[in-house]
Parts: sequence; structure tokens; C-alpha cells
Amino acid sequence: MFRYFSETLREPTIANVIILCHELGIKVSKTKIRKLFFERFKDSKTIPATDLQEILLVLGISTFIAKVSLSKAKEMVPPYFLLMEPEDMNFSLILDHNDQEMILYETNACSVYQKNTTLIEGTRSYLGIFIDFYNKNTCDEDYQSDIISEQNAAKEYKESINIIPNLFSPKECEDVINFCESEQLFEKSKVFKLDRNDNEWIGYSNVCTSSTAALISYKKIEEILDKQRQIASTESKLTEHPVCIRYQTGEEFRQHHKASDGDNRVNTIIVFLNDNIAGGEIFFPEINYTVKPERGTCLVFPNLDNNLFRIAESVHCVLPVTSGNMYTLESFEVR
Repeated sequence: MFRYFSETLREPTIANVIILCHELGIKVSKTKIRKLFFERFKDSKTIPATDLQEILLVLGISTFIAKVSLSKAKEMVPPYFLLMEPEDMNFSLILDHNDQEMILYETNACSVYQKNTTLIEGTRSYLGIFIDFYNKNTCDEDYQSDIISEQNAAKEYKESINIIPNLFSPKECEDVINFCESEQLFEKSKVFKLDRNDNEWIGYSNVCTSSTAALISYKKIEEILDKQRQIASTESKLTEHPVCIRYQTGEEFRQHHKASDGDNRVNTIIVFLNDNIAGGEIFFPEINYTVKPERGTCLVFPNLDNNLFRIAESVHCVLPVTSGNMYTLESFEVR
């Protein structure tokens, strides 16, 4: 049985545009950029290059689109956007390059993190969006008020995150891990992703590279559910059936939301089952907040507001595990 995650496919592109404006010194708020994307792509999961080009123009950034070889791309002056892989749904923001590497922002983390990617020269072409002019003095009239609102929202959201140490004992954590491994329950995690070819939903994405185990047959599942009910904040005390997620070395879950507008997953519940690893932190880029894995600790954070609208600050990622295997329990409090 697979666990399905909700994924906002355009989120990495939005993050890249926010970073680009910051790099160019253009004073435009994240609120304004998200509004532009929402208005244009409200009912769409993909972002055509021409539409992204039009959004950039509204922000005072004039661009041209071209298919180029890798050597030609390296002749361009960064920053610029490049579709790194044909199956990618989002353009990468290239910061710099040399003869061997492309240097780009990893938007699954935060803007201060950079990633060097080695690309081998070949025959394929890369679709790029290149800047030929930008107006540094572009400034939205609501910029100052938006910035204050964003700061207040970030502070309020950070205060809403609940961390409960030692909710699970070491033995309880080990029992879940041992059960899932001994029963060989882990299967490739799925996310909702729109297929470019036939517009149907498919299951796998490089956005999430973990594996998931269903706990339906776990004998102590009621004990886990009881603990979830104890920390539930809604009147119904209803939670989804938990799953165990395994992140092996190098695996991650890139920037995403756990719910969409009108969904019923009001809160996310994550329990860290081990901490003998490196990496695997849960990072909230909107509030610059990191939660490190600690065995038995439970992390609860809201996905939706009281009107069941998705909270922008809830976007987060699981950073790559750099050593060992990380195990978590994940569930959702529902309304």
C-alpha cells in the first residue's frame, strides 16, 4: 500500500522567482509574487515557459526563451532559468557556472543553500529563460505593508508549531522500525504529480524519494492512535491512520505543502523514530525554522487556517539524509 502526499508542483518555481528578485535587488514581496502565480495558474499544475516569462515581465524582468546546448548556456550571463531535466516540472535558477559545473539554488531548502551540479556535454538541448533587462527600481506600492504582514504571519505561524519531546519511548520507536523492516513493508513513496504526456495523475516524483510502510497490520497500532488523539487539537480528535516513512542516505522530500485549499488535513503529525543519522531536518523556509530529528519527539504543525485555506508559511521540506536511515511516523489530524 502506498502513501499519497499532496504536492504543490509550482512551489519550487515560485521560490526561484522570489530568490531571483532578491538577487537582482527588485523590491517585490513574496505575497505579490504568489498572487501573480495564483491568478495565472489557479487551475493548472504546470507552468509553461511563456507564462513564466510574462510573470517576470510584470516584475520588471525582460527575458527571452531559447533552446540551447550546454556550452551555449554557459556563455549566458547568470542568473537565468534552465530546465535541467526533460521530466522536470520546474525551472532551476542558475546562479553561476564554470567549465565543469552549474551552480544553482536548491529550492527544497532555503535561499542560502547552493548546489553544484556537474553536467556532461552532449547532444541534447536545454530550455532556458535568459534575462536581457531588468528594472531594479521596480517596487510594488504595497511592498512595505506586505513585508510587515509577512513578518507577522511568520511569527504567528512559528508560535503555532508544537514540539512534544519523548511522546514515544525508545522501545516504541524501535518496535515500529523493526516491524516495518522485518515485514518488508516499505515501498516507494508516491506524490500527486501531473504527467506531462497525458495529463493524468501519476505516483512517482523526484520531489519525494523516500519509502513508505502502511501500519494496518501492526498489533500496537491502537496505542499509536491513542497517542495521536491525546495531542489532537480539534474537537473531533480524528486522525488519519499513520504510516512509517524511511529516508535512506541521499533521500529527501523537497519543498511542498501537506494540504490544499478545502482539504480536511488541518494539522500534520510527525514523530521521529530515530536520531542516529545526519541530515533529515524538517525545514520551513518561510519562517527560516529548522526542526532536527530527535528520537521519540513529535512535531505538530498546521496546514490549513480556520477557513480551510492553505497556510503559505506551512511549506516545508525534509532535507537530504547524509548518513544513515531516518524513520518517521506521519499522520494528519482531520476535521
